[in-house]
Amino acid sequence: MGVAQIAIFRLADCCARIQEDMSGYYNTAAIEKVPQIEFIFRWLRRRNISICLISDFNRADTEQILSRLGWQPDQDQSLIDAIIIKSKRTAGEILTEVCNLFGLADCQKVISLFDKVELLKAAWQHNCLLSIGLNYGSTTPRELSRVEQHILLDSIIELPNYLTRILTLSDMPQNKPLRVRQSL
Repeated sequence: MGVAQIAIFRLADCCARIQEDMSGYYNTAAIEKVPQIEFIFRWLRRRNISICLISDFNRADTEQILSRLGWQPDQDQSLIDAIIIKSKRTAGEILTEVCNLFGLADCQKVISLFDKVELLKAAWQHNCLLSIGLNYGSTTPRELSRVEQHILLDSIIELPNYLTRILTLSDMPQNKPLRVRQSL
């Protein structure tokens, strides 16, 4: 997988189930890891793909959530390389920030894994190597299926199978993303 360098996930729903409307109380709110997400992070990292999370929460709440999950990006054995706080920025601005943070000129070496229409649209428009929808969170599968993307997965555990069976990333053209929608 020499072409892909970064995998971007949305923290809430794609990586962790977080009790809603608990701003300022994430030290006691219900938080649980999405099943198999750490396996996915390790699988990607073994292939030299960095992990970046996008958080819809403020910095203090994000740090509290990451601490409870054991995912602080500044620790030696962390599974997470970077966290981006969404704030009031657009999805496109966030993707640009991720590329800048990792020293990339564009998103053509980025795998995006999102459960929100706005993020999927931005990933497609920014020519991410792969734009993958995840059937998690509050966005319905019907809404997600209306957005251009490479595939819509029901579970994150399908990702390794998709990447190894359906696509050989090293065989993909490096100057443009694959524009074929496939399903398992």
